[in-house]
Amino acid sequence: MKHSNKFSVPYLMLIGLVCAGCSSTLQEENKALVRRVMVEIPVNDWEAVRELHSPDFIYHGPDPTQTMTRKELGQMISMLVSAFPDFSRTIKDMIAEEDRVAIRTAFKGTHRGEFMGIPPTGKTVSSEGMVILRIADGKIVEAWEQYDDGSFQQQLGGGDVALASTANPESDEWELVRLQQEWCRAEMERDAVALGHILADEYVLVISDGTILPRAELLREVETGEVPFTAIAVEGTRVRLYGNMAVVKGVVKWSDAGGTKHQSLFTETWQRRDGRWQCLATHESGEHEIVAPEKAPGYQKMKRLSGDWTYEGHVDPQWKDTAYGPAGKFTGEFQARFILNGQFVEEQWEQKNESGGALRGITIYRYDADTGNIISNGFLSDGSRDNTVYTMDGDSLVGNLRQTGADGKESLVKAVWKYGPNHDTFTSTWDLSLDEGKTWKRWLTYEAKKVNK
Repeated sequence: MKHSNKFSVPYLMLIGLVCAGCSSTLQEENKALVRRVMVEIPVNDWEAVRELHSPDFIYHGPDPTQTMTRKELGQMISMLVSAFPDFSRTIKDMIAEEDRVAIRTAFKGTHRGEFMGIPPTGKTVSSEGMVILRIADGKIVEAWEQYDDGSFQQQLGGGDVALASTANPESDEWELVRLQQEWCRAEMERDAVALGHILADEYVLVISDGTILPRAELLREVETGEVPFTAIAVEGTRVRLYGNMAVVKGVVKWSDAGGTKHQSLFTETWQRRDGRWQCLATHESGEHEIVAPEKAPGYQKMKRLSGDWTYEGHVDPQWKDTAYGPAGKFTGEFQARFILNGQFVEEQWEQKNESGGALRGITIYRYDADTGNIISNGFLSDGSRDNTVYTMDGDSLVGNLRQTGADGKESLVKAVWKYGPNHDTFTSTWDLSLDEGKTWKRWLTYEAKKVNK
């Protein structure tokens, strides 16, 4: 069983970001300002950073239980600066849309100071992430982030196994992580005595379906094995201290006697009493069965979208300026990956035309179980966006797009992808209508080849 104290690092590396406005006419200025602020304002200049965030700023981490206010953000920055004094940050991709700026970013730094109970290792660590920022009145109001902090933790010391030998065993953070491990062991081994030592007398568990379980009832279930487990573990543990009180959040995963895997989010309140920590209450939410990606609804239909692809084609001469560049030849490549247990496909692509122009975009695909269709939302670097409904027709994928340009004008597109026998090649043709479907004209054609499955 492994635990990890996860924390939001990549967004804090980007903490100087700001957008100048949400009007489409200011999108390029917003992106330029973001780049300038990242370079010119050091992360440790909290006063400057503070002014770029609304007093009501809220940060959302990778799971719904992880949030931070502007004040908490400042506290986290102070800890990061002392731990990674030489970190650097880069923006790999950036797209602005209405009042939001989406960023794909990377950072690296050397671990020179204690961080989350881990003494300096001298290791250079790096990570990548994606951040979406909402801007209002020239200030960052809200941020949503996804990042690979599991890789970051491993670079620092390989997760909790390594923490056992490197972290300060007297730190409160580490003690609370250790108690989580002991809790899981006690449930697996039906050790109600050990679990009772962890739980306060007034302890209560609130399960995701609303059931309230007092301490005595939980201990009875553990002792009798009434709810049998074949495995149980806690991941993504986050600890926030408030003097003698602490809030612990994470994800608990378990397998039942039938082999079905489950997980749910939890939030716990702890108090230090007579020199030791005890849990006062646990609230579990969002319980669901863990499904293997290949068993996710629509996985087989979306599978043909995934992989690394290259393509080349041309825009019909009758079109001078469109979202995909001027008339003429173009080449491109895209990478598509399943995310969130196979529920979505994330596609990142870049295209260049013969005049030297370049266009980038991000598209998210999902399967609609009610209709059997694939739905996508795409965002292009020129400020345009599209919403698409795809249907399967044998070896063809037929898409009906509604595209909104950077100028706000809308157009309709009919696109057909004709796949080869092994689904590793396809030819795509796009027809465009500027009058709500009354007339259609060929827009572009391209051929694609999968280079990595």
